[in-house]
Amino acid sequence: MRNHGVRPSLRWKLMREKLLAMQAIWTQDEAEFHREFVDFDPILLWPKPVQVPHPPVLVGGSGPLSLRAVAEYGDGWMPIVEEASEFETQLAELHRFCEEANRPDIEVTAFAWEPDEQLLARCAELGVSRFTVWAPIDDLAALQSFLDSYARIAGVVAR
Repeated sequence: MRNHGVRPSLRWKLMREKLLAMQAIWTQDEAEFHREFVDFDPILLWPKPVQVPHPPVLVGGSGPLSLRAVAEYGDGWMPIVEEASEFETQLAELHRFCEEANRPDIEVTAFAWEPDEQLLARCAELGVSRFTVWAPIDDLAALQSFLDSYARIAGVVAR
């Protein structure tokens, strides 16, 4: 972060302001934004995004700062899920933060490093909307095997 001119201790505040500024630009005909890190007078920007009110902002991460960011200005949460019990704890914390922010529950897209039938099933039970998995792309045979395995698991969980 320092290599890009950002003090690590300020990264969350900076990200918040930049996202709020982008949302203003996306949603206002003549956007203006004046904060600590982002400051601009009225500007025009066209074309506007097709998505209304703006493209969804998916926030990753699993710590308290990430979850607070999701609850404040995120349109979705995209955590890496490795263990169901840890994910359940994080999800409960996110629900609490959303409640404190007077926001409805946030849509969740979970990510895992490999297909896991039990984890996928538990995530579905907990209301996860999408589940993405890292796919091997260096070898066509390995990718085909992965897709066959994932399709089988997804089919079982979807029942």
